[in-house]
Amino acid sequence: MRASDVNEHHDVNSQKGSMLFSKLPPELRLLIYRYSLCGYSEAVDSLYHNTFDFRDPKQFFKLPLLILPQRFHAIQSLQFDYCMGDGFDGQWDWPFNLWDLVASMKGLEQLRVRYLVGKDHQSYWFRFQDHYLQPLIEAEIAADVEIILPFAACERARIGKSNFRITIPEMDGYRMVEAERDV
Repeated sequence: MRASDVNEHHDVNSQKGSMLFSKLPPELRLLIYRYSLCGYSEAVDSLYHNTFDFRDPKQFFKLPLLILPQRFHAIQSLQFDYCMGDGFDGQWDWPFNLWDLVASMKGLEQLRVRYLVGKDHQSYWFRFQDHYLQPLIEAEIAADVEIILPFAACERARIGKSNFRITIPEMDGYRMVEAERDV
């Protein structure tokens, strides 16, 4: 590699104020840049192998606006909490387009949705459970989907998709017992 090649691809002379870089030849400076950028790229790639956990599903809508499209589609695992409790305003219908956005994610392999419902809304949940689950079921999500229902007394929803699994808590609260896949 020649010094002229280095200067064509990256302005290595822009580090004149750096004691380290001012003493290094341009070829070596270019190698340092390449290794630094490669390490950054590998670190970013590994970030998207973790589970992205959204306690407030509304925040998920902002994600495609904040990151590059290829990074959005590189996300492999998501988790959402739907909370219906003291601050519940009676509006659970707003997030249905959320499932279409999730279904558009090319790299998604796992989705976990926890429905957390306060005791004061238990009867409301039992009355409308199918209504809340229907948009998620209809969204054509290709990833493995686990739906965690809020109460031990919940009826096991019939979904009819092999990539969906329903989990019903052993008792009301957060301790879960895994159910069989719904087929």
